[in-house]
Amino acid sequence: MKKITILAMLLLAGYAGQAQYSYEAVDDYGKLSTITYDLLVENKIYAATQTNHIVVSYDNGETWDLQYAFPDTVGQIKNLIALPGGENLCFSVSNVAAAENVIHILNIADNEIISTFGLPEGEGDSYISGYNIYDSEATTILLNLSTSEGHKVYYTTTSGENWTLVYNAQNYNNVAIQSVAISPGNPSKLFLTRGHSPSDVDGGIFISTNAGETWTEKLPGIVLNPIDFKSNNPNDIMVGTDMFIDTPENLYRSLDGGETWNAIPIAWTDFVLDHIIMIKYHPQDPDVIFVLEENEIVYTEDGGTTWQTTAYEEDEYYAGLWITVNPFEKEAIISTDSYPSRTVDGGATLTQVKAPFYNVSDVTASKFGASEHLYYNAQGGYQHKNYATGISASYETQPISTFSPREYRIVADPYTEGRVFLYTGSGMMGYNLYISNDHGATSTPILNDFAPYLTDVVVDPDNHNSIYVLLDNWGMGSLVKLNIADLDNVTSEPVITPGDDASFGGLIAYSNKLVLSKANKLYTSTDEGATWTELYALPENITVADLTANPLNNAAFALASSNGVYATADNGATFTLSHEGMDTRKIEFSDVTDGIMAVGVYNSVGTNDAHISYFNGSGWVTVSSQEMNYIQSYAMDFNFSGDNINAYIGTVDMGVIRYSFAISTAGINDPVAQKTAVFAAPNPASGIVTIHTTGNSAIKSVEVYNITGQKVAQAAQPSVNVSHLSNGIYIVKAETVSGAVTSVKLVKE
Repeated sequence: MKKITILAMLLLAGYAGQAQYSYEAVDDYGKLSTITYDLLVENKIYAATQTNHIVVSYDNGETWDLQYAFPDTVGQIKNLIALPGGENLCFSVSNVAAAENVIHILNIADNEIISTFGLPEGEGDSYISGYNIYDSEATTILLNLSTSEGHKVYYTTTSGENWTLVYNAQNYNNVAIQSVAISPGNPSKLFLTRGHSPSDVDGGIFISTNAGETWTEKLPGIVLNPIDFKSNNPNDIMVGTDMFIDTPENLYRSLDGGETWNAIPIAWTDFVLDHIIMIKYHPQDPDVIFVLEENEIVYTEDGGTTWQTTAYEEDEYYAGLWITVNPFEKEAIISTDSYPSRTVDGGATLTQVKAPFYNVSDVTASKFGASEHLYYNAQGGYQHKNYATGISASYETQPISTFSPREYRIVADPYTEGRVFLYTGSGMMGYNLYISNDHGATSTPILNDFAPYLTDVVVDPDNHNSIYVLLDNWGMGSLVKLNIADLDNVTSEPVITPGDDASFGGLIAYSNKLVLSKANKLYTSTDEGATWTELYALPENITVADLTANPLNNAAFALASSNGVYATADNGATFTLSHEGMDTRKIEFSDVTDGIMAVGVYNSVGTNDAHISYFNGSGWVTVSSQEMNYIQSYAMDFNFSGDNINAYIGTVDMGVIRYSFAISTAGINDPVAQKTAVFAAPNPASGIVTIHTTGNSAIKSVEVYNITGQKVAQAAQPSVNVSHLSNGIYIVKAETVSGAVTSVKLVKE
């Protein structure tokens, strides 16, 4: 289990301070972009996930935690870099509203956005292609925008309060700008590498020594992209060619600040596009240089006197997207379209940097007494984690280089431990339903169909060899009953369902009846689906996403719908509606305490905020999207254990999250909990610090955690001694005598 993300989780109110938040996916398929080494702290690395999170490693990529979650879940963090001075990170976000299409400065110590730089006035519909920041305070910025009128480059020395347009492609034959750079030794010296245009003019590098007022062109006609500067000599510059049929592949170097350029004699191998992607000088050892090419890694550690070239096959390395160099070693980490790789020998060999962060689109959890199992799809196959042993196993996965991995839909049998149903396939050959009796290690096909989606597999509670399979063919549902007593001779029987062609929301199989959700109506059958009776009609245009029975009350069941949760305690005679208007997607009753239920809200057209709500017997409590670190999710499942809920959440970029918490009445939407806050005095502190509360309940105990999640001090009283701790940021978790838990940030000096 990965470490709990202390910075993200202990700052929450109420019961959230008692929650456990962990990453459960195996780390073999992690996908990270724009990985960046910390400039000051050895072995510390930051990386952007595939969407809106920044993760951090304190042990050179061995383990990872969450550093920061951008609040817009559809956003994708780009261009993550460590600013000069090492105190701040900088990034932009794509796929967001124009108001959020800005540059963000994140303070590492406080883990807070300390400033944002909006786009120049009138460029709200543009997106950021790239930027370069000169100083640690981000006052001087060169910004490359892609606009409807072509590329524009803006320059500011006032942190974006005022922008100067220094390049408009319309005035320069519509030649696009590939990369922008400010000379590390002179904030008024600017560089633009140029690409293609719709005219006969292409390429070149524009250089300005007067903050963009005038430009001088070098290397005309040569299509260029990456640029970098020697760490101790800003006049030593390299640029690389971009993909273009008329541009021979070359790496060019200037030793006089860009006045003259010479091609470096490197023998490049022929591949597909033959272009240079990124150049990186070592930040501390200026004789070490890395160059990423389409299928090659080129390296020197003698300042370019000799070069080492390593060419890779496509399934080993192809088109590295980003490289970060360890300031303390001659090693680098490369981000690619597949998984990130580390090299300690200049690219001659690569090893995978593992992380549990990637897309998981389906999760299923099952519980048999004290035994708990998790199943989820990943990398074209599926995974099983046994919580009794802590062992995970992978099955049917595809190579990491697979362009479009297949997806499995997984359903765990609620009556037979180890039995799961797996659905996958392709349109040409149809889709297959498999059964496995050993958690997926081996499987047998039991049904072939051309429906691309499996809605559910429901097991007859009286005959576990009789199952109902609900399929969806682009909004047209079909129901099939299978007899799987003999896997060599599986028999199938279509079940005719009432109403118009529509998708199913779910099916409940009782000992003496079936309850089916189809379109906006509920139907019941007492003869295994031979005949049906309409039970209840929801409002028009309401769709049902999930239907579940209360295992402790045969008269109770509930459904999750696009209009909220409908629940009945009298076999459907009457229903109550809660969360009206909310697009609920997953619902589960507790098998421990009658009436307790949990509901999952996925990301959808109506909301970008995945979160959980649960009914605790007296009212609904919400675990907010903020508490769940603004994840993007389309799959959840729940297990109940005593007074605890284990929520398993498949995410778009963070793998599988296990969010475990106690069923409580004190939630973030509880006004009593909202009134209870704490503060530390003195803060900053060097010795004794006392935690005070604004509520009516006194502080009973405190615990102090460092930013890696390690408890470093505690006291059974409001005051604690922190004199032995190193200077830095800590989180103090405080518990009141009434049982409320909250936290406060503490600065130790």
